[in-house]
Amino acid sequence: MDSSASRVELAVWSVAFDQYDPFVLRAVLRDACISRPRGWSYPERLHASQITGPAVMMIWSIMAELKLLSDMPSDPPRFISVRSTLRAHLTRQLQLMLMRDKLADGAMIDDQISRDFGL
Repeated sequence: MDSSASRVELAVWSVAFDQYDPFVLRAVLRDACISRPRGWSYPERLHASQITGPAVMMIWSIMAELKLLSDMPSDPPRFISVRSTLRAHLTRQLQLMLMRDKLADGAMIDDQISRDFGL
């Protein structure tokens, strides 16, 4: 992931966690985990520095609830391992929600438009 994409990803997660109620976010992320694209993709680590600490904890608890974790650490994680398609799907769902609610900044909108056009 290039640095501009990682900045947009962090901005999406940060703004979403600043603007929305945790119960709303949990419902959106849980639905996204359930509707995730199936099939094989590379595993990636999601660190708190990439998507915020509260986001890591929320995704970890949702994945544990849905039995999507391969191992269950006893302590709260500093990172979680997810498939690349799930990571992209979660971020895009939040990004689209921010755009719908007119909370997205210019970089988020440009990123979505370029993805829509396959750039």
